[in-house]
Amino acid sequence: MKLRYLLPLAAMVCSGPAHAAYVIDFQQIGSDVVATGSGSLNLSALTMVLGGAYVGGGIGLGAPNAATGVGSGNFDSFSGISGPLSFGVVVGGVNYFAASANSGPLVGLSGDASRIHVPHNYISGGSLPTSTSTYQNATFASLGLTPGTYIYSWGTGANFDTFTVNIAQAAAAVPEPTTWAMILLGFAVLGLTARRDATIGTRLAWSE
Repeated sequence: MKLRYLLPLAAMVCSGPAHAAYVIDFQQIGSDVVATGSGSLNLSALTMVLGGAYVGGGIGLGAPNAATGVGSGNFDSFSGISGPLSFGVVVGGVNYFAASANSGPLVGLSGDASRIHVPHNYISGGSLPTSTSTYQNATFASLGLTPGTYIYSWGTGANFDTFTVNIAQAAAAVPEPTTWAMILLGFAVLGLTARRDATIGTRLAWSE
């Protein structure tokens, strides 16, 4: 296809309605659970309910009431979002876990309170640096997290936006080198057997 046809097509693809969005990904990394967040948020359709009242520390995790976040520092809270009221369960009588370590500005949400939290004096639509929160010596099960994708939204039209919490499914186990060797040997044996059967079949056909 010529370039003069590709350019209008690219313009059509890129001209669709766009909105800001923020995503927090939870992953099991070694013996730790790590939450990583990035993106931007359009606050136009939301109402501020709390301004800069939180100082230092991280937001932690409360899976039963869909409360989570990444990073640390002062934040402003805005109400008006809708989405799941929980993405986990209470574990051992504990429904809130503090992160062991945080980096980047604080961004989070409280699903059951229909609120999101952004860095104090954040300008709507601005790009937010990557933030992380680490839960050392933890697993999804020990934190009460249920794997899945949880989407929160608000606004309409140009003011529509989303905040997504991804709790990764457990990765499939990678076979050990010895397992791979056995698998390959098995395929080789099957191939030789099929070849032998084909050769015998050919001989029988000629002998008839």
